[in-house]
Amino acid sequence: MKILFATRGIFPNIIGGAPRHSRFLIEYLSKMDCEIHVIHPSPNQIFSSLKNIKEIYIPYGSSILSYSKRISKFIENKHYDVGYSDGLSLVKYVNYRKFPIVFNHHGFHMFQKQYFLKSIK
Repeated sequence: MKILFATRGIFPNIIGGAPRHSRFLIEYLSKMDCEIHVIHPSPNQIFSSLKNIKEIYIPYGSSILSYSKRISKFIENKHYDVGYSDGLSLVKYVNYRKFPIVFNHHGFHMFQKQYFLKSIK
């Protein structure tokens, strides 16, 4: 199985509950018989000791939408069995996705009015 894991940050490069969750989930998934491509906005390699994980650095930019757009351009010709989006990292890919995506929207953001929804397409 080939998994794409896109996140805005991973502990210890970013501090907080969601970055820690991402790190623990990636480490747990690495114990399975699968290949994991982790996209994150840090040039530092975090999982260099885990052989089935490939880290891809994509700069964050000015907003989650610009970050998501760069991720979408990177993955447009690639195939994965499943994608995991920490927060809205894969939101721009939703309209033309070629594989299933799991969104995990941490925190209270999901309960706030989302002004960017009209700009997803």
